[in-house]
Amino acid sequence: MGNSRIIIDCLRHGACEGPSSLRGRSDVALNESGVAQMERAFEYLQRPQRLITSPLRRCRDSAAQFAAGWQLSLEEDPRVAEMNFGDWDGVALATLHQRFPEQLARFWQDPYANPPPNAESVDSFSARCRDAWRGLIDFAHPHTLVVTHGGVIKRWIADVLGIDALSSAFLAALGVNYADLVRFEVNRDSEGQHWTRLVYLGPPGGAP
Repeated sequence: MGNSRIIIDCLRHGACEGPSSLRGRSDVALNESGVAQMERAFEYLQRPQRLITSPLRRCRDSAAQFAAGWQLSLEEDPRVAEMNFGDWDGVALATLHQRFPEQLARFWQDPYANPPPNAESVDSFSARCRDAWRGLIDFAHPHTLVVTHGGVIKRWIADVLGIDALSSAFLAALGVNYADLVRFEVNRDSEGQHWTRLVYLGPPGGAP
């Protein structure tokens, strides 16, 4: 077995309906701007061999249109859904600032130690993201596209770059905008060992 390479593209969904919030598992649709963002993204995306989406409609609706345009089957994977923010899920950030200012501040400072009430733990979220990633390392598919969420993409970036914690500082420092594309290149050597590089982050039109 010789050296081989695959590409994993991760596309964040477009802008959503409603106020700024911890959307998490809230199943909101894209707004008009978000639909236009994803339509523009499609013009630049390369047709993959495998197309995967989060089951949440802000990802799934666009991914279904991509699949139809490419005449490609679509896989839904709940492991690439956004983190569940429990009692705060879908609540406007302005409301959370007003009602729970101290708790929200502690969450931003250390989400591991201060999760929202009844939320998915950061450890659990990280574990399922890593499990999903292992499912993507499939050299039978030279090019995979995943339509997913900012939190999932940042978790994968953190792992590839060797960052231990998905800290608030990391979240603030790394910008993955609506409809941005993140490209990973996974290489495997003749002994079956593989390693991954982050090779692009930005609008789909600039991807190599």
